[in-house]
Amino acid sequence: MLRWLHSPRPPRRFSMQRLGRRLLNVLLLLTILWAYAPLQAAAEPAGAQPQQAQAQQSTPQTLNFVNGVAQVQSTTSLNQPQVYLFFGTQGQTLRIQLSSQPGGANFELKGANNSVYKSFGDPTLDWPFTLPESQNYRITINSNIPVVFTLVVTLGGSAPPQRITFAPGQTTAQVTGTAAAGQSPQYVFNAAAGQNVRIILISAASAANFTVSGVTDGMIYKPGTDASRDWTRDLAVTQDYLITVFSPVPVTFTLQIILQSLQPAPPERLTFLPGQSVITPSGSLQANIPKAYVVNIAAGQQIRILLTSTPAGSANFSFSGVSDSFTYKPFTDASREWTFTTPTAQDYLITVLSNVPATYVLELTVPTPLPPTAPPLTPLPTVPVGCTADTIQNGGFETDGFWLFGDDPVPATYSSTTVHSGLRSVRLGIDPVLGAGVQNQKSFSSILQPFQISPGATIAQLRWWNFYRTEEGVTDNPGLAEDKQQVVLLNPDLSTVAVLRSVRRNTNGWQEELVDLTPYVGKSLLLYFNAYNDGNGQRTWQFLDDVMINVCYPAVTATPLFPTPLPTAFPTMPPPMMPTASLPIVVMPTIGPAPLPAPLVFASPVAATPISGALSSLGDQSTNGEPEIFVLPPQQESVQQEQPAQQALPPLVLIQPTLTPTPLPTAGPALTTLRIFNRPAGEVLTWTAIMLGALAIIGILVAFIWQASGRSRSQP
Repeated sequence: MLRWLHSPRPPRRFSMQRLGRRLLNVLLLLTILWAYAPLQAAAEPAGAQPQQAQAQQSTPQTLNFVNGVAQVQSTTSLNQPQVYLFFGTQGQTLRIQLSSQPGGANFELKGANNSVYKSFGDPTLDWPFTLPESQNYRITINSNIPVVFTLVVTLGGSAPPQRITFAPGQTTAQVTGTAAAGQSPQYVFNAAAGQNVRIILISAASAANFTVSGVTDGMIYKPGTDASRDWTRDLAVTQDYLITVFSPVPVTFTLQIILQSLQPAPPERLTFLPGQSVITPSGSLQANIPKAYVVNIAAGQQIRILLTSTPAGSANFSFSGVSDSFTYKPFTDASREWTFTTPTAQDYLITVLSNVPATYVLELTVPTPLPPTAPPLTPLPTVPVGCTADTIQNGGFETDGFWLFGDDPVPATYSSTTVHSGLRSVRLGIDPVLGAGVQNQKSFSSILQPFQISPGATIAQLRWWNFYRTEEGVTDNPGLAEDKQQVVLLNPDLSTVAVLRSVRRNTNGWQEELVDLTPYVGKSLLLYFNAYNDGNGQRTWQFLDDVMINVCYPAVTATPLFPTPLPTAFPTMPPPMMPTASLPIVVMPTIGPAPLPAPLVFASPVAATPISGALSSLGDQSTNGEPEIFVLPPQQESVQQEQPAQQALPPLVLIQPTLTPTPLPTAGPALTTLRIFNRPAGEVLTWTAIMLGALAIIGILVAFIWQASGRSRSQP
């Protein structure tokens, strides 16, 4: 071998044939290497990215939407993925459609928060979706082989979320729905800064989740990557909050929102300045947080309230009394313009509330009272000459006498807050001022006074002022056991004479009524006022003032005793002798009302005298369609028998005037004219006969005694 290496080589000559063979071998080697590269790429797994892919990835492009649609056409291959960017807002609907030639291209959707909403492993090429957050989104298109693709992206408007509101006084709301891939229902609620919210989402296998974001500030308070299904937070901003529920698989869910209420501010007092009749407070409302005002209004004053708000009709108001705790207009009354006459003088509370944020203007109008005028309050004619109004005593209730108050579970009482004239009136029935303790009490509430109209009266009228109030339906014909306001005439034994009024009204002001009492002239009666409650919780009451009975008598012309002037001188002559019997004694009739017994006066100025418990029961009998008002129970009848002086009211006795001449009896002419010892002869003879008869009887008795004593002496 060494000899061969060291041996000299023969020189080679250049040959074209040898050069051609070498060039052919090089070309063959290059062909083999070129064919090996595609086979190696085909052996890579589908969707895999080579290490050089990031370096060869194209620059991301921003989609250009025209009328909500963006469309691009391009090519892609394994090492050349195409990336497209767009910005979407929370709740927008998204549809991505991808087609390629040849087939094999796919896409991925990813958010700027690195959340992958659709991966390459999902083969869906027509894919709808609701964007869960407001952010930038990235669509990446890739293929294992070179393809030409068409991408269509449709970005729709946001479907309006369902608003969740909380009823007044409630702090919890609950909704149910269905979520799936591409179906993400949304809900919005309003809350104020400082409120605490708790959101609970319940679904099968906890598949569904939710996000929370602020509508005004755009801040995401709970992202989709937060796996909490029971989430609590103290809110720092007053605004609407948006909840988006999403799930990768179809699922039914229950969403609960618990919003802690804030304590409302204390009521703001409104005051009418002298001469001012309109006040217009205004402001803004947070959802479910009330705003309250308090204003003092006199009894019988009319008030008009007008509430306007933005959004229109979003706010409403309630109106209630502070002292009586009675709600005269609740929130369930949808009236935004409301007029009312106040029954009592007190502070009244006006509460404004809205389920959504709103601004409002509240207009209060209280007419300025007119200066006092001289015209009388009653439309009825005044009492004419020859008439009196003194049959009823203390008709204005300014003292504590003359009226008898029923011994009832809810007795009548004097009132100084609601009056027609003077300083006091009488309240009958269950006034809301009495509170809830007697709201369901079944009770009479009555007063009465005995009276009698002179038989000589030609006209008698009962007049009184009333202020009817009730929470039940108004009717002029209440049922037997229903709430009612009554005026009744009674006999002294408490039996019913006539029902003058039996109604259930709500007048909200003073009214005068008149009833003719002429048919009852000459009778001893009791005037009875009553407000009855059946105990069903809806109260009926009334105020009573200025009760009077006007009585008129026939006009009488006085006749002089001597109709002609007397002559200055008379002739001297004896007067004619006329028998006394021919001159009758005439009794002049009494003109005007007959005298009444002395009125009843109560010793105690504090409490009125109660009526017997007999006034607290209703009978089953009916008189003129009305119950026989007063029927004594058996136990009270026995008490009346034992103590008649306390249980029975004595009838009033009227002394009738003598209207015809009444002559004295005569004893004949002889005995009438003859007089003995300055006494009539008939009278002297009568007494003489009586004395002689007495002496005769005495003499007979003496004779019997003398005879009896003589017989006793003659016996041995």
